Amino acid sequence: MLLAKAAGETTLQAIAEWMRLRASRVQELVPGVQATFPCVATSRNVGRAVVLEHIHVIIMVVGMCARAAIREPAEQEHVAAFR
Repeated sequence: MLLAKAAGETTLQAIAEWMRLRASRVQELVPGVQATFPCVATSRNVGRAVVLEHIHVIIMVVGMCARAAIREPAEQEHVAAFR
């Protein structure tokens, strides 16, 4: 669902269609993804139960991990400044 939203889909029907059309590709890219995706009703129920702040944190962590995986060794040096 997050990938579909990031791709610009705005309705649950559009998200479900986006996921259905890209199921095999998503399975290749994301280990452990099932062959079938939730229907619109399940997506709606999950959407009602999700806290948006949690989704924001998850997206940030995934982005940081993805960036860390492609960083050059010299980029991995962390510098902290204290005042």
